[in-house]
Amino acid sequence: MHTKQVLKQPRLTIFSWLDSILQLKCYICGIRMAFDLALKLSLI
Repeated sequence: MHTKQVLKQPRLTIFSWLDSILQLKCYICGIRMAFDLALKLSLI
């Protein structure tokens, strides 16, 4: 029973790790889009 918990745990950490990476990517992409928009507005 203890070994099953140990096997299940890494899978959960990998999924949470991937989820946090995806959230970080969305955050960076949002900042980049806002930066590009500000750049376009300043050029006009």
